Amino acid sequence: MIFGATGNLSHYKLLPALYHLEAGWHLHLHPQIRILNFGRRPWSDAQWRAEVQGILAAHVLGAPDTSVLARLQERLHFVADDLEAPDGWTGACAKRSSSRPTGSSISRWYRCTIPSRRSS
Repeated sequence: MIFGATGNLSHYKLLPALYHLEAGWHLHLHPQIRILNFGRRPWSDAQWRAEVQGILAAHVLGAPDTSVLARLQERLHFVADDLEAPDGWTGACAKRSSSRPTGSSISRWYRCTIPSRRSS
């Protein structure tokens, strides 16, 4: 899960890196991998995937390969919620459960937020 997925670090570093991992068939080795992206914008998965297409067009050298992009987009899911709200984790936990392939139990979390928004 990427927290702050709509921010600059995600645009410039994380999403291009994920694209290159997919292009090198590193993610393909693990078809159960799903990438949950957490942000405050009220986007659906389809809206996020369209946004990612634009982000990668701007930040990947050359035009992104459409087959690589399609494979990556299948893995992407967007959670629209606010972590500062008392129930802000509700949407993330529900989406995590619903997008997880059967039998999968491994999770990795990446916080891509400004330090002043982090609690200790």
